[in-house]
Amino acid sequence: MILRNMFHKLILLITVGLLAGCGFNAEPPAVGEIKAQSTTITTGDKLPLTIDVSGADFKFEWSSLSGSLTDPTQPNVIYTAPDTPGPDTVTVKVKYAGGEIIKFINFDVVAPPPPPAPTATDTPAPVDAPTPTAAPSPIACNHPSVTKNLFPQLEGVNGQYPIYGPVNPSDPNFLCEAVYDFVHIPGSMAVHIKYGNVGTNFGWWGIATPNGYDASQHGQLCFWAYALAPNQAFRLKMKQTNGQEKGVVTTIDVANEWTPVCTSISKFTELGISVDKMDNINLGFEQPTGSSEIWIADFEFK
Repeated sequence: MILRNMFHKLILLITVGLLAGCGFNAEPPAVGEIKAQSTTITTGDKLPLTIDVSGADFKFEWSSLSGSLTDPTQPNVIYTAPDTPGPDTVTVKVKYAGGEIIKFINFDVVAPPPPPAPTATDTPAPVDAPTPTAAPSPIACNHPSVTKNLFPQLEGVNGQYPIYGPVNPSDPNFLCEAVYDFVHIPGSMAVHIKYGNVGTNFGWWGIATPNGYDASQHGQLCFWAYALAPNQAFRLKMKQTNGQEKGVVTTIDVANEWTPVCTSISKFTELGISVDKMDNINLGFEQPTGSSEIWIADFEFK
């Protein structure tokens, strides 16, 4: 009887081991929904997509019906809308030892708005003095030209683009625009940000490098800021490619003059950020820093 019981226990242990080796205990990862700033996009525009997954030993397989995607084997991709308006669907398969989980997101790809029709104007009377050239109108602060003008060191980084939000839905108490009439260097550009704190609302603007940028090669992050009133505060933040983000509160103490602002890269390292895997640099405006209005220009690593 004792030998028979020992034999049954041995058979049970071998069976459990075989089942485990065959993957029957492989638990599916916890997979969130695909995240995008908006599901409406203009033809040819780019949009970052991310998906949160908890677990290990899984692979990603992104696809799009009409558009294109950067590196479809990563958890973060850049989606480029097709050149033809209409619906499009982006799908990601999260594969693990026991199977796969499929998530998708639908986009409404729209044509860009037509340029405004010219309006008839009276022919101005000739004058002796030359008419000064008016500054161009403000443009969206996430326009591709913003990186070139405000952070030229990142202009050639693969996949970089300017970001701001909230976008969908937008916040009437947060203004972000790129301007030409209030700048640090004549003929250049600045970004004008105005944030009205109404409790829990927030906003941000920055430059994204979702394919990663090694900021450890630099000692400081510097830029110029202008404020109409002293003590205008915000949080200067760095986000790494795995999603972790930390920042330091920055205050513009001087009013009515352009002021240089420099922050040591080591500050972000001390906060636990892997600065050699930078996803973006951004300015955050939120309840703890209070309402603020600033102009910023001429970013550079030193």
